[in-house]
Amino acid sequence: MHRKNEKIELLRKRIERIDEKIIKLFIRRLEYAKVLGLEKKRLGLDVYQPLVEDKVIKRYMEGIKEGGYDENLGVELAKFVLAQSKKVQEKISKDDI
Repeated sequence: MHRKNEKIELLRKRIERIDEKIIKLFIRRLEYAKVLGLEKKRLGLDVYQPLVEDKVIKRYMEGIKEGGYDENLGVELAKFVLAQSKKVQEKISKDDI
């Protein structure tokens, strides 16, 4: 029984390290979204770019599906990521620079 607990703890530690990497990458993505928002504002472009969002969703769907999981998971993940990126950009578009 003790050995099973060790294995579970090892697996949880591995997941924790992956979570830390995901968080760092997500923050980096939001920082790029912020810069992109500044550029969109400078050029007078809308935050919402449906053709770009469709490409992002498709990329997530395909990646998740290639990993052996339901592509709908990719859709949901992409929608969450895009929503957070848009929030960052919308804040910039409302701020006076």
